[in-house]
Amino acid sequence: MAATPDQLIAAEVRAEMARQRTSQTQLARDVFHTYPMFVHARVTGQVPFTAWQLLQVADYLHVDVCQFLAAAKRPTPDDGAPPPTKFHDEGASYDNPVVDVVFNAPVACLAA
Repeated sequence: MAATPDQLIAAEVRAEMARQRTSQTQLARDVFHTYPMFVHARVTGQVPFTAWQLLQVADYLHVDVCQFLAAAKRPTPDDGAPPPTKFHDEGASYDNPVVDVVFNAPVACLAA
């Protein structure tokens, strides 16, 4: 079964945490001020990251959030079809800045 975009993003967050030798406990304490299970549920893909949480993690790890979002578009070996070309309807209007980050940043990241 193919991984969902949320699971691919979680895998990229885990990979970056491993590259920087950052534990789930550190992330939970320093970023979210909560228990490690909160982070564990997100980095394993059980619970999706919200846009705000993903921005906070990217800031803490000193990486561009586009790195995480681009992971959702990467084809995986078990994918039978090419990834979708768009995340949202081009004609739609989004007035919420968080929605703008979630829907327009991936397109901008991949176009660069």
